[in-house]
Amino acid sequence: MGTGTLDIIRRCRDAKLREPEFTDSSSFKTTIWRAKPPERIEVQSELLRGDLESKVLNLLTEGPLSRSELSEKLGHKKASGRLYNVIRDLLNDQMIQYTLPDKPRS
Repeated sequence: MGTGTLDIIRRCRDAKLREPEFTDSSSFKTTIWRAKPPERIEVQSELLRGDLESKVLNLLTEGPLSRSELSEKLGHKKASGRLYNVIRDLLNDQMIQYTLPDKPRS
């Protein structure tokens, strides 16, 4: 092996890559492996929920709004599952209340 080959091996190790493969059949071939793709970072839904929670509370300071009105003011086409969950949590935490408690779906 020439010094260039050893240099390639060293550089791959330094980069924490799998050791390259060298084959010599009809022609010389070097296979250098790529790094594994980075793991996807999952954004904690709690942080996103908190942001949506703040937006909902800010909108409700202007007056009562339905779910669909909240969704529209948030820039959504329709109420999402996240919005339903945030409203449910705010109701459970008694941070908001229904305008017609006897008719929660009205």
